[in-house]
Amino acid sequence: MITIGLAAINVGAIASDGGMGTTLAPLGVTFRDTCQITQEDGEVTELFSEENDDPEHVITRPGKIKVNFSVMKPDVDTLAKMLGGSVSSSTWDAPGAMPEVERSVEIVPKQGLKISIPRLKMDCKIDWSNVGTTPLLITVSGTVLVPTKSGVSKISAVEV
Repeated sequence: MITIGLAAINVGAIASDGGMGTTLAPLGVTFRDTCQITQEDGEVTELFSEENDDPEHVITRPGKIKVNFSVMKPDVDTLAKMLGGSVSSSTWDAPGAMPEVERSVEIVPKQGLKISIPRLKMDCKIDWSNVGTTPLLITVSGTVLVPTKSGVSKISAVEV
């Protein structure tokens, strides 16, 4: 099976029990070639004894899983959802400090495996270069966190 293309990135509130949210929707359209799921290199600790040159024991911890994407054509409500602040009379006003944003996220490909993340810490920022071919983007750099509901995986994949 090959997983390729992007049909949608759906985002919503984490379920009240700490599991995967059930009311998810796109924040907008995703700027081409910006959606990535990557895992950082893990940490390997080798424990050696004085008597042997080879390790007696190896402890391996997996690296963090990161999700990155950019939303293009955001409206004022999307700005408030991603960056905080308030909306009044079709005007978005930025907050005094950036809020902590944690959401459930579902990444749906055109074919292959749909990825579900019950709890993603989303660090969002405005990203715009005043160049004629670059739209205003809201860039998300997210870190997959352990769900607060026990027995729920931090990331899962299902065939679509």
